Amino acid sequence: MGPKRWRSSAGSAVRALILVVLFGASLYPIAFVVISSLKTKSAFATNYFLPDRHVHLDNYRTAAGEVLPSVWNSVLVSTATVALVLACGVPAAYAFAWRRFRGQQLIYTVAICTMMVPAVLTFVPMFVLVRDVGLIDTQWAMILPYTAGTVGLSVFLLRAFFRAVPQELVEAAKLDGSGDLRVLWHVVLPLSLPTLATLVTLNVLWTWNQFLWPLVTISSEEQRPVPVALAFLTGDRYNVDYPQLMAGYVISALPLVVVLAITMRAFIRGMLSGALKA
Repeated sequence: MGPKRWRSSAGSAVRALILVVLFGASLYPIAFVVISSLKTKSAFATNYFLPDRHVHLDNYRTAAGEVLPSVWNSVLVSTATVALVLACGVPAAYAFAWRRFRGQQLIYTVAICTMMVPAVLTFVPMFVLVRDVGLIDTQWAMILPYTAGTVGLSVFLLRAFFRAVPQELVEAAKLDGSGDLRVLWHVVLPLSLPTLATLVTLNVLWTWNQFLWPLVTISSEEQRPVPVALAFLTGDRYNVDYPQLMAGYVISALPLVVVLAITMRAFIRGMLSGALKA
């Protein structure tokens, strides 16, 4: 083996080793949470890093009773938010991309400018508005502000992708007698599945992980989303049951894993479908 080939093989081995180390480092926190959720409280205190010989599933039974209602609340809030964002963002993006009307650029600029306003500046006015309309301690107190906070980004991303759709496809559909709604549903949206999957994933992750806003606007235990419920699951700061808390983390993360699996399949299918149709 020549020196040049040996250096190339050594470099490939070093790069592979670095990738393996980074991959293991990224997976270890997840493995640590799962392993810790299967321990007793005493086993967690005495054997911190390694798994225990005995599997303790009572943590999941106890945590499920505390977390599952909140998981259902977060599922409802995230689903409603995504539905409203798509219902508002998709027609608006299509209008900005393929229609011409007076004040179009001004309205689009105002919609995009909402992305530049820091959330901390709108926190107090949004709370006052939600309180004055009587939505405090309801799920609408989360759904409507979340929708308002993300619809600008959705319009921005969808408009950019809609404008990239070949104009010939849209014109051919209109020559066949299709209206705007039919063109949007049968031509533009099938080619936009990757962008839609990305928006769904981003919106679900963003709404699912919100903590401060529901902590302020939701006071009843029955309406709490997952992050707030997990914060109360810790109990006494001096006597935290960490294995039970880790079990709650695992349970609350399962819906996100399902959403990621679904959107990843939709992303790949949308890319292949768009390439074939284009």
